Amino acid sequence: ADGGTIQEQLLSHGLVWVSDRYCNQQQLCDKWREVQRSAKKKRLGLWREWDAAIVGISDADTVTAKSADGGHAEKIRLWGIDAPETQQRMGPEATQALTRMIRGPITVEGYGYDKYWRLLAILHTPQRVSLQEQLISQGWVWVYDEYCDDKALCDKWRDLQQTARSKRLGLWIDPDPTPPWEWRKQQREWRKQQREARARAK
Repeated sequence: ADGGTIQEQLLSHGLVWVSDRYCNQQQLCDKWREVQRSAKKKRLGLWREWDAAIVGISDADTVTAKSADGGHAEKIRLWGIDAPETQQRMGPEATQALTRMIRGPITVEGYGYDKYWRLLAILHTPQRVSLQEQLISQGWVWVYDEYCDDKALCDKWRDLQQTARSKRLGLWIDPDPTPPWEWRKQQREWRKQQREARARAK
């Protein structure tokens, strides 16, 4: 890829990733995805793996991890899932479930960064079981369809989610729980209405 476009060079070194939402020239985007797959297979750049200890838990999909060699600490957003917010029903219980799952060092499998510059990652136990898979299987989170774009893996997770839902595990004890992305949208709309009401009252 050294003789290719700047995009290909960046992809080949694992420094960026293909945006499936906006990459719409099929032949070119397929070529770029192949370059990305090669970088991912080699664990280059954003796709690197590193051993870490969890030093903070914000909620069931966001943690802070410190590298096992005593180096940097990084805020990590668990890739591919969305957990109920702390203020939502079952939010605290989901966070407690994640806390119980963390029993020692974890391996961080990088998937890039989000718009808040949190590292997106799959977190693995020493037995190579992902925390995402455990949370989904126990019914504490949703598969985040908007961002879960590894088809084979995400389809597997959706099957696990459907099984948890059918067994009414975790948050699925509620037959129709509000997904966190909908809850956040409702909160934004409520705050907007409050601002507009205060402005009219002046």
